[in-house]
Amino acid sequence: MKNQMFTLFISLFSLCLISCSDDDNSSNSEIQGTFQLTKFEDSSEGTVLSPDDNKPVKITFRADGSFDGMAGNNEIQGSYSLDSDIITFNLFSTEIAATEREVMFVRSINKSLNGGEYIMPYSLKDGELTLEYETQSKMSFIQI
Repeated sequence: MKNQMFTLFISLFSLCLISCSDDDNSSNSEIQGTFQLTKFEDSSEGTVLSPDDNKPVKITFRADGSFDGMAGNNEIQGSYSLDSDIITFNLFSTEIAATEREVMFVRSINKSLNGGEYIMPYSLKDGELTLEYETQSKMSFIQI
């Protein structure tokens, strides 16, 4: 009887550990990889902008919570974390003459600046990463 109770206890404890796992988007590996900015959308105005200046914004996210890339002519790097459907990141950049796409990128993310961190709702579906920077405004990236 004691062996059966012990086995039952271990089984229930194991089940609790499995069922209490974190299944939300908090794993940084979810967006691991390189993404390239393709467009800016403003649903309230019905506009879609895709600047073509041959200097794309590319960001490589790593599972350790770091990222780096290029924003036009400038290198970017920093750290990020995911919590449910929110991405929070710190961004550092070089300051060389900016391209049109980079100017739009910086203006967009600056709208999400909160206390020294950028905080944005995000989604990832079929290799497309979407970052929302205002109500009804978002940037779309494709995984490359």
